[in-house]
Amino acid sequence: MRLEKGRVWLYKAGMTTVKEIEKAVEHLPPKDLNQFRNWFEAFEAAAWDRQLEADARSGRLDLLANEAREEYRRVIR
Repeated sequence: MRLEKGRVWLYKAGMTTVKEIEKAVEHLPPKDLNQFRNWFEAFEAAAWDRQLEADARSGRLDLLANEAREEYRRVIR
């Protein structure tokens, strides 16, 4: 395992399963766990943003957007 200042880097040959990653995370000292948590939250937020943008571009959100517009029009009348 290698930790780099300001970022958490996990290096272990063959660390390819969720169970192996879980074990590595369980053994992080509190400071490093906090760094990992912050990194993972940012990673998840970026993935969410990318998926939302892709869904919007593909038209998957059009039905919901149209329903929201119709509801807004009903409420402001």
